[in-house]
Amino acid sequence: MATVNRVYILIAFILSAIASIFNFVSIGTEEWITGSSVWLNGTGDVNYVHYGLFQGTYKRIVPFSTTYQLTMTCSFKNNICALLCELDAEEREAILDSLISNTYDPNYAYANCAGISKFTSGLRSFESTPVRANSDTYVTSKSFINAGVWLSTLLFVVLAALLGLWTSVLALINTVHNPYQYFLSVQSLFVYNGIAFVFTLLSMVLWGTMYNLLTFHNVSIYDTIVGSMSSDKTAYLGYSYWMGITSLAHYAGSIAILYYREYLNERDPKQQKVTLQTDAADPMIQTMKHEPEFLNYWMWLGTVLALCLGLLVSIISAVLAIINTVTTSYRCLVGMSGLIFWNLLTTFFSLIAIALWMAQFFTKIQYNVLSREDRNNEWTSEDMAELGYSFWFVVGASGAAVVNIILVTIATSEKETETVIPVLEEKTNGAIMLY
Repeated sequence: MATVNRVYILIAFILSAIASIFNFVSIGTEEWITGSSVWLNGTGDVNYVHYGLFQGTYKRIVPFSTTYQLTMTCSFKNNICALLCELDAEEREAILDSLISNTYDPNYAYANCAGISKFTSGLRSFESTPVRANSDTYVTSKSFINAGVWLSTLLFVVLAALLGLWTSVLALINTVHNPYQYFLSVQSLFVYNGIAFVFTLLSMVLWGTMYNLLTFHNVSIYDTIVGSMSSDKTAYLGYSYWMGITSLAHYAGSIAILYYREYLNERDPKQQKVTLQTDAADPMIQTMKHEPEFLNYWMWLGTVLALCLGLLVSIISAVLAIINTVTTSYRCLVGMSGLIFWNLLTTFFSLIAIALWMAQFFTKIQYNVLSREDRNNEWTSEDMAELGYSFWFVVGASGAAVVNIILVTIATSEKETETVIPVLEEKTNGAIMLY
């Protein structure tokens, strides 16, 4: 039972909690990338930049030192992101569009940026001496952060942090109670820690790969994108990124401690007896364990995990929907675009659960739902099983998420209607000037 050798479960709780904390801290800190840039006009001044998954700072010397607050700004239809300093979200998006289309202003002067003065603690707008960009520079996708990689990295770190938190809560519960449901038991801690480990590893692999291919050569701020500055081979991965190593070590340590506890229980005959008595409390787990022809264990486990993750992200989506009814947020994962993302994720996990259970049904359930003992007594259930209403609830949930995506897309498209201002012809301009 769980209370046997519970000190090891308590240690697993501590390790999982620490891993989750490091995941959350890495999300909130601004040291995923740290680098410097130099002016290409040969002034020799070194400018410093560091940023995280959402924001960062940029120390720019023109000719005096001013530190700006940067915000991650993305265009998902173009699959790019950049760190821009404008206070207004719509203005940042306009600047990003001009960079994408190579129609940026070469005399851009950082006039509307959020500057953090070393003499004041607040934010205010600074006017800097204009430095002309290299008008011959043609902006390419290699100058930007890959939006898909950024979003995937953020998603994996968030899921890892939430799973680590969930695992630590379950571990704490199992030190004093003995839940017989598999997804709440000590055995499930192996799975949750393992998935959190994989998600953290994926986030590090994705961000590290993008760093080597793109960010190492261009830190994706305005000056380096347009060619006024160069940051080639000056950027490096900051401590926010390397916190992932600490999380990986703690998740792995939690799994190792739990395995060691299992090893101790197997060596003690008294604990083996207790374990057998406890296992009998969950007949389905026992049946799948001793009668593999009954149900495919891994399909069953995948269905349960997909449903749990789908429920989690749907709750997040519901909370964000309520927030967006009373306030307007321009952050990617919190605003209207975030609602689309979270509903897509809900649909994705629901479809995985549906696919796994249908595969289970057509390969196992339709032929047999009885235990080996019942079959030996000449009972049969072949071609007598059907999918129940609980399964169709999941289908309905995925359909509701799709409807949400359609509604949010319609609402977003109405907001994005732009007024086209006609450009005056050259002759008309000349006539006005002569007049």
